[in-house]
Amino acid sequence: MDDLRGNLEWVIAENGRPGSPFFRKIDTAAIAVAGHSCGGMQAIILAQNPRIKTVIIHNSGIFPVVPDNPPLLMHRERLQGIHTPILFIVGGKSDIASKFAHDTFNGLPSVPAILISKELGHEGTFKAAHGGEVAQIAADWLDWKLGRSSTAQGRFQGKQCQLCNEPSWTIERKGAR
Repeated sequence: MDDLRGNLEWVIAENGRPGSPFFRKIDTAAIAVAGHSCGGMQAIILAQNPRIKTVIIHNSGIFPVVPDNPPLLMHRERLQGIHTPILFIVGGKSDIASKFAHDTFNGLPSVPAILISKELGHEGTFKAAHGGEVAQIAADWLDWKLGRSSTAQGRFQGKQCQLCNEPSWTIERKGAR
């Protein structure tokens, strides 16, 4: 985890360093973290950073403590540091992480959160071209939450909520309209 935190600090520093290939190319006011499976647990840890503006958790949540693997020690207390909107994308009941995703979603503090689920299994649609439907949903979330699109929120909320009207998806909300 220290590597990931260090990488975040490094890229922000590179954004301000003349001569860097990243010089002034990163919007440091619009940083998101996302992860799939074990990467989702890492995203939960990084979500505590005050620079993070939104989080996407694919097929993951807080799994039971694995004492012989200290980097993956995940306690429910980790959720208390999350301060920003979070999207969970789950692969339905056949997703090995489904229960953990729902438990994590239900244990969140008072932050806007949406959990969507479709019977896709643990890999979702990542093997499809361009990551498939799940990747497009994640991109729409980022467009909405990072202020890139005023229409992307229609995928998740409102009278014409697209995901709400797609029978193959279920949607749950906490603190989100």
